[in-house]
Amino acid sequence: MHHPWGDLRRRPHIILTWTPLPEQLAAVTDGREQIWMDTTLSQVERRCAICHELAHIDLGHECGDDPMLELAAAKLASRRLIRITDLESVFRWSQQPAEQADILWVTEPVLQVRLEHLHPAERGLLRRAVERHRESEQQWDRYFNDEMGIA
Repeated sequence: MHHPWGDLRRRPHIILTWTPLPEQLAAVTDGREQIWMDTTLSQVERRCAICHELAHIDLGHECGDDPMLELAAAKLASRRLIRITDLESVFRWSQQPAEQADILWVTEPVLQVRLEHLHPAERGLLRRAVERHRESEQQWDRYFNDEMGIA
């Protein structure tokens, strides 16, 4: 599991400032040495926001709200926060995005970005995980219906 706070700790030149931000902003960065984070975020939101802002810094994004830069940072942050092996494990037993995000300790938007930008091989891996999940559910249904007489 990626630890964005550990990542930040290894960058002592970056200053994190907690401050109220406009409602639509979780955090912002100057792209070099400063991150401002909203004081009202939940723990999961803070984890995702700090990873996103560090992605901006790593990608050399200095300022602005260019949608392409935001997407690039979102994609990098989602890959860092959600390993494909963890995603595969979650897909084996849950098909609910809110539950999946909770288990992965990310926000639903971060999960959505990760899913929208899967590599074809990753997509195949998840497809097989979903198929195994369905087969397992069918086996349990047969067991409860046929052997236990529980409908």
